Order: sequence, then structure tokens, then C-alpha cells
Amino acid sequence: MQSNFNNVWTADALAEYLSGEWVIAPSDADWCATYFVSHGTESNQSEDLPVSIVRNIPERLALRSIAFIISKNNKADFLQKFSTDTRPVLCVEDTADTLFLLAKAGREAFSGKLISITGSVGKSSTKELISGLLKKNGTVKHTFGSQNALNGVQSVLASCITNPDYAVVEISSHVLVGRLTRTRELMAPNISLITQVSLAHADELNLDGEKGVAMAKAKVYEFMQPGGIAIMNREMSHYDLVREYAVEQGVTPVSYGLSSSIGKGDADVWILDIHEDDEESGSIVRVNIYGEKFSFRMPFYGVGMALNSLAALTCIYHLGLNVREAAAHIANLSGSNHRQTFVEVTLESGDTATVIDDSFNAQPLSVLEAISVLKAKKVEPGGRKIAILGDITIYKDPRYAAGYFSLVMPLQKANFDKVYFVGQDVRRLAEVLPPKQIGGIFDTPGDAIETIAAEICPQDTILVKVTSAGITKDNMAQNLIRYLNNNTKLT
Repeated sequence: MQSNFNNVWTADALAEYLSGEWVIAPSDADWCATYFVSHGTESNQSEDLPVSIVRNIPERLALRSIAFIISKNNKADFLQKFSTDTRPVLCVEDTADTLFLLAKAGREAFSGKLISITGSVGKSSTKELISGLLKKNGTVKHTFGSQNALNGVQSVLASCITNPDYAVVEISSHVLVGRLTRTRELMAPNISLITQVSLAHADELNLDGEKGVAMAKAKVYEFMQPGGIAIMNREMSHYDLVREYAVEQGVTPVSYGLSSSIGKGDADVWILDIHEDDEESGSIVRVNIYGEKFSFRMPFYGVGMALNSLAALTCIYHLGLNVREAAAHIANLSGSNHRQTFVEVTLESGDTATVIDDSFNAQPLSVLEAISVLKAKKVEPGGRKIAILGDITIYKDPRYAAGYFSLVMPLQKANFDKVYFVGQDVRRLAEVLPPKQIGGIFDTPGDAIETIAAEICPQDTILVKVTSAGITKDNMAQNLIRYLNNNTKLT
């Protein structure tokens, strides 16, 4: 059934399109919806109130929802649990296909430019940068946070019912090569971007190492718009293979990278140099974008975020927008949650220290980038560089467990004064690092926080790279920050 909506879903049109009926009809004659979330989870999307698509009945439904879509199978249970709730409820045959149908309708209504972003690391940060820059030039819909799996991708496509100027969609490998891949065919991006390739999710998707991951990312080229632009990191593993596949699919490949890439076969746009900004927090990056050389300030550190910023500017260029104006605006943007979040804490003595929350992603390239950031970061006089490292997800697979030892040289060259290990697997690094560099070894973050906090000194800079898998209450960095500020043990 073709959708025929005019920028919103009205109550009648939504019911007709989904072959549903309103159990509790909207009382407002002008009721309409533009944004949907699945499973009734709370949405932090600021510009739209969501309609929650409820499959299982959670104890706490989205407080910000304006309506619910439920299936006939859980209708009775839902109405019993929420008998006093007066918000509209639409009952459909089965919610399994609901969000896909809404995504389909949203994509059909959307005539703007769609940018897709995938990669083993850097997706969320690059998506935030591109979205932030595009908001200076028009209306933008984008995936929220790191919601790059099926529901997150479908939600942003569904929100394109409003026909914004741009949509920025972050995509995981699971959408491209997993069991449920029909959504990838809906996207049809004008510009695709691959940030990096590493072993991330190779075990879950049974991919053939980094080569398999690279080709999984390249699947997005099969469904691009005619004349599509494929922006890819010149530094990534199997770059030549991915570039060749883009050409085979009739897509124009564009590469971005470091000046050192030139010796490997020329990047189209590249970074000339990066310097830490002594006066303001961040770095000064000088770039060459198709022969135009200029500098800009970014509120981040490290090569990874410089490359992400360059990728965003390359996207801006190929959308025909003003690159210099966009570059100047990067200084006003912030990265995604848990990527280089610097927090000053006050110790019991009244002195201060700095905690870097980089806790979300636990993939090899992300850990290496975090180590690089602290290596380059200047600490206050008398302060130390401290790293707190947790288990790396992919290395839990016995096939890749030896990868931990690739961190040995970067850790040694970074000149950390102390390194603490939190987890069952990462502790193997303590066996090969100099004993004086080992601060401690712990099973869980709860075991570690009080001990580590007691050893932090004034002016120390502490990097926390212990994943919480996005669960805020388990975020070790945030818990350490609260402990240091309150000097009380967390429960």
C-alpha cells in the first residue's frame, strides 16, 4: 500500500495505513504524529514527542509519548495495566512490521538529501558533527545517540514524513548484513560515509575478519542514489577493496585522510597538521580540501576526532555548502555522549583533577584513539596521566583474544604514570607492562572506584575507557566523578 501523507500522520491516515483501529481515539481533532519509537522505551528526541510501538509490556512506558501502538495479542494486558491512561491507543494486527511500514512511508515522503554513516568506530561522533553543521543550512532529522540498529534507523526514516532538508542516518553492520536487511534498501543515500574498519561485530555476524567487516560496510553502496558519493577513510583497513566495490556499484569514491596517506595513493582531502590548542580546550586542525587550505578549531583532541571532523567537512563540500563557514562552526559543536567528555572534579583536599569519560565504545580502534588522546594531552604541572581500561568486546572471542597485546606498545609510548585494569580479560596486559606502571587490577568497576579514587592526586588527568554498553547507571566514569565530588561510596 502506497503512503500518501502530507508531512504528518493524522489519526485516520495512520489507522488506515497500518490496518488498525483506535481503542482509545485521540480526543483532539487535529491530532497528528511525526516520530515513533519501538518497545515503549523513553525517547530523548527533543523536537518530537514520540508514539511508542509497544511489543512487550514494560513496567515503565515512555513518559513523553503522546500515543501507543499495540498488537491485538497484548491488547488486554496493556489495557489492564494502564487502565487509567487516557492517551490514544492504536491496535494493529502485529507490531513486528509496524515500524518498517512507517519507515517506508517516511522515506517515500522524503525528497531531501540522505547521508548514511557506518564504520567500526567514530559513527556517532561523525553523525553528530554532520547533523550539527547541517542545522545551520536547513531542517535535519538524524538518529539519536548511538541508536544505529534496526529500530533506530527505522525511527529516523519514519520521522522523514516531515520532509526535512537532510536526514543523517547512522547504520550498524547488523542492518547491512544481519538477518533483517530489508531496511537498508529503503535508505538509498545520496552520500555514504565509512569511518573505519576493525573487528567490531565480526564475531556476532560471523564475518571473515577485517576483510569481512569491510565488505559488510560496503554493502551500503548497492542501494545508493544515482550519482551517489562514497566518502571513505583512506586509513581504514582494506581501503582498496572497498573503493573498488564502490566503483563497481557505479558510485563515486572520495577519500579523506592524513598527509601520510599521500604516499599510499593520494587522499582527495587530507589533514596537513594537528596542534593542541594551548589557550582553549581542543585542537587546531589544518586541512587541504580539494586544494583549499585553511585551519579550524575543534573542541576535541586526537587524530580520530580530527579525521571525523574532516569527514564531516567533506560531506558538507559534496552537498554544495560553504565548507569554510562549516569549519568555523565546528568549534561550537560537541561530540556524542561519552566521547572525550572532560569533567573537572574537586578532591577532598579542595584541589582539582580531570576525568575523561570515553566509556561507551569498547572496540580496538576506539581504545587506541583514547590512548592517543591522553598521550597528546598536556597535564597540569605536578599532575599525572592515568588510564583506567576495561575489557574489549571483540577480544572476548578466543579467536581474537591475542589482540590485547597490540595495545602494549601504545600504552608504553603514551607514558602513562599509572594504568588500572577493570575486567576479567584486559588484566592480561598487566603481565607484560612494567610493574611500576600497573596501578591495580579489579574484577568490576564497583570493586575499583573507591581504591582508585583514594590514589588520585591534584592535577591528575584520568582517562576512563570501561564500557557500560550505554547503560548510564553502569558508567564507571560518571560513578567515579560522583564519588570524587561527594567523597562518599556509591551504592
